[in-house]
Amino acid sequence: MDIVLNKIDETQGSIEVKLGEADYKDRVDSKLKEHSKKASMKGFRPGKVPVGMIRKMYGKSVLIDEINNLLGESVDKYINENSIRLVGRPLPNFADADQIDWDNQ
Repeated sequence: MDIVLNKIDETQGSIEVKLGEADYKDRVDSKLKEHSKKASMKGFRPGKVPVGMIRKMYGKSVLIDEINNLLGESVDKYINENSIRLVGRPLPNFADADQIDWDNQ
């Protein structure tokens, strides 16, 4: 994971975070296993639903949630470690959000 602070001027800046698959893969896999232990589906005993089926049904939403959680934690940690003074909370750059292909990374 790479985090870079790009200062626009004295009072503005942007924090750029680059994630690799290794950064979030373990978190996503553990969350899917947790969901499979709690899932109840027709044809399977409660808690015995295969992780592959859970991945097909909920994989994208779990991936997005875990990446958002990881980004939030990383940005907060970076801000605290570097003693960056903020007014309010950091806002995401929505212009770049449309370019993300969650199915084919």
